[in-house]
Amino acid sequence: MTRGTPAGQARPPAESRHAPPPRFFPWTSVPASGRFEFPAGFLIRHRREVLTWGDAHRALAAALGRAGYPGGTLFAVAGGFALVTPLERTDGAGRPWPERWVAPGRLLPGTFDLQTLTAVIGGAPPGDYRLLALVVAPWTRAHPWAAVRDADLTPWRGGGSLALPAAVAGAPITPEHRVTALSFEWSRGGRDQPARLRVPGRHGARDHLEHSGLWRALTETKAPR
Repeated sequence: MTRGTPAGQARPPAESRHAPPPRFFPWTSVPASGRFEFPAGFLIRHRREVLTWGDAHRALAAALGRAGYPGGTLFAVAGGFALVTPLERTDGAGRPWPERWVAPGRLLPGTFDLQTLTAVIGGAPPGDYRLLALVVAPWTRAHPWAAVRDADLTPWRGGGSLALPAAVAGAPITPEHRVTALSFEWSRGGRDQPARLRVPGRHGARDHLEHSGLWRALTETKAPR
């Protein structure tokens, strides 16, 4: 018996002892300002081309580009991934502000943390701010992480990543996979006032998709070749 391991209990695999599991995007529990579920089959309407998580990521990333976004950050979710847009400033209707992107960078780094994001906006000019997340996940609880070696998930251990780990990029998109859009709205009324996350938001997630240009880009997305 290994020291520190209770009698009758199997010792965990070597990979699981060396590093913690990937940090998941908490999309089922995070207090989002709004949510929108895309229709079933949205991902597999081009079934011959959108076969894997990597295909889905490329299609969604291309839509972000057409809507004017410089890119997105990937986070793990059970059975899929979340593609999170950069933090941006908007007008009262949810349209992009001329000076759109929030310093110090366009891409969301590290672990998704609403307190940190609220603090960042607290140092930005007064106004309205937004972040969107596109979650690709099955409606069932089953997920393939147990079959993936821990070493293959290294890029996601520290939070966000710019690319899917190779071990999961080839995982199949199934009829159970759906796309959920989450919107997060903040407001800061004055320079002496703190930023505030709106829950629920002033606008719905579908409205944010339309006003950001993502709705048109997503619904016209051509499958990757």
